Amino acid sequence: MGQNLVEHWQNIYQAKDTTKVGWHQERPQISLDFIAKSKVSPEDPIIDVGGGVFFS
Repeated sequence: MGQNLVEHWQNIYQAKDTTKVGWHQERPQISLDFIAKSKVSPEDPIIDVGGGVFFS
């Protein structure tokens, strides 16, 4: 089932407008608040696992 699951999500991200899916957040406020409270340096690398598509 692993490969079918990979194909499933690849199809979702290729076929759908990711700003229109149910899990989209215009601004990931909970993650941003957590990062701010952690007091990491702006130079420290971090990752928001499950954060979705990255827009710069």
